Amino acid sequence: MANRYRVAALLLATLLLLLPVGCSVATREAPPLRVVLLYDQGGPGDCCFNDMAREGVKRAAKEFGRRIDTKTFQVSSYGDNRELLLELQGQSRVDLVIAVSYDFTRSVQLVAPRYPETHFVVIDGYLPGLSPEGNVTCVTFREQEGSYLVGAIAALLTKTGSIGFIGAVKNPVIERFEAGYQAGAWRIDPEVKVLSNTIGMDSSAYLNPRRAKELSEWQYNAGVDIIYHAAGASGIGVMEAARDRNRWMIGVDADQSLTAPEGMQPYILTSMLKRVDVAVFESIRMAVQGAIHGGNILLGLREDAVGYAENEFNRERMAPIRERIESIRAEIIEGKIKAPGWLGE
Repeated sequence: MANRYRVAALLLATLLLLLPVGCSVATREAPPLRVVLLYDQGGPGDCCFNDMAREGVKRAAKEFGRRIDTKTFQVSSYGDNRELLLELQGQSRVDLVIAVSYDFTRSVQLVAPRYPETHFVVIDGYLPGLSPEGNVTCVTFREQEGSYLVGAIAALLTKTGSIGFIGAVKNPVIERFEAGYQAGAWRIDPEVKVLSNTIGMDSSAYLNPRRAKELSEWQYNAGVDIIYHAAGASGIGVMEAARDRNRWMIGVDADQSLTAPEGMQPYILTSMLKRVDVAVFESIRMAVQGAIHGGNILLGLREDAVGYAENEFNRERMAPIRERIESIRAEIIEGKIKAPGWLGE
């Protein structure tokens, strides 16, 4: 009997020794990285800036699967709740917040110090003195480089010698679009006329396609035959005017031949690509890999972050000028041509 108890005790001791080993094998999966994308006014469906951000999140969700948990929110129509949205993400212990607009910059600067465990990325924002060890990253683009290329395209294909530009508001970002466009056109033909108009005075200008259409019609009536816009969702009004007047327009951010309503494609000459989708995806990728850092990041032609669209709809009409445009692209990358970042540079 004593031997039987002794054997039982040894078996129990053996099981107790094995138990921690068995538990260590069945480790739980690490919790997913919590990612929130904050759309700017207009949100998804604007055919450009916000839609490109959405594509970046969709690509990340496909690539990283259960390793990330993504949610999206949109600012109010007046854009007056940006700070509140950021504050809520910090309170919820979100790992990565990507804010899609320079209008978030000031709010991020105020909120981020209170939530050091959350990393904040501002697309199109800039804050001086950001530390690599900090929790804020700002991503900006050399929009002037891609705009230089589409300005050259417009000057090469205009039949009236007059082209147009419509920007949402007057600010440094939109000025980079306009300055590059003008310079690229004048590189081809110093005599080409460039008419410019601004839709409004604040961020509501990105949501006013009616006013954009009115300005486009005025420019077409003045002899313009190609209009380039940097106006977010208001650009739909430029498309409508181009269709109604049987003229061309140049889209922005996304390849708008692929995102515009059906029937608009014949009137979209090309689009200036601004790869917001790449900036969003790369931010998520770095966060997943634990490699995201603070600071300011600048992207342009060299990084393939801006450019022009060529697709099934415009390939044939682009063919005669492609070699010339690619030559200009190479010169910008090599530093032989400097695309100006502001008017008069």
